[in-house]
Amino acid sequence: MVELKCDPEGSCKMGDACTNSRVYVSNLPRGCTAEDIADSFGGLGVIARERPSGRGVFPDMMPHRIKFYGNDDCLIQYEDSHAAHAAPSFFDGTEMKGSKLHVEMAEKKPNQGLPAGYYVPPSGGQGG
Repeated sequence: MVELKCDPEGSCKMGDACTNSRVYVSNLPRGCTAEDIADSFGGLGVIARERPSGRGVFPDMMPHRIKFYGNDDCLIQYEDSHAAHAAPSFFDGTEMKGSKLHVEMAEKKPNQGLPAGYYVPPSGGQGG
């Protein structure tokens, strides 16, 4: 299992300044779909949608940013980080189709939440 949290204690040290908008959900019921997740977790805040490269797609036709890992885990990305931070306290321990959910903040990626145009080069060797 992957360790996914803002910090080792499971809460954000940055408080309101944290821009992490992703939550990790485990122990999902078998056969759970992205629509089931969106219906349940969307009541807390707007779940982000994938932006296709082509034109002519209406926003409500874009799939939600919900990524499944195996049969019982998923990652949900909200549009607002405050909704994501509220999700663990609101949904952790609740039941969905007979399964008790475990909800926690997801690990923040190094480049997630940076302002537009800001780039952090990956660490490593020099190119040739």
